[in-house]
Amino acid sequence: ERRQKQSLVELDNRLLLDRLAVAMSVKNIDNERKHVTFISLMEGKKKRELQRIESDNRRLLQAIRKTVPVYNHLQWEKDAENRVHYLRNMTEFPDLFVPPGSQQRARSSSPTPIGFSPSKAGIKSEAPATHNTIPTSSSYGN
Repeated sequence: ERRQKQSLVELDNRLLLDRLAVAMSVKNIDNERKHVTFISLMEGKKKRELQRIESDNRRLLQAIRKTVPVYNHLQWEKDAENRVHYLRNMTEFPDLFVPPGSQQRARSSSPTPIGFSPSKAGIKSEAPATHNTIPTSSSYGN
């Protein structure tokens, strides 16, 4: 009895599958998808906004191209050289001065150069010497 029910269910499934195959092979309203294009209600407004932005960008670009540079990079370089010169004059040990941004300063992590001895340099001080030292008002006895 159980086998009869199972064979009956299999027969019904096979018949249903055949009907589905026939239905899908024939085009009708249920199995054909038509491409639907949606019309945006904001499309015109978006286009106008895009055109306004593009015209503003063109106007700004023309204004930027017409302007004359205000900064003089040659003067900047000259000022930087002057600052290095002033720093060198302000240091306690000008022979040991390393300009800011120099390769040597980035590599060296110790404040005093290797092999430097304050006693050999003629310095009579109990405090250890450091290079790139800018004197403070206390070092002048004020």
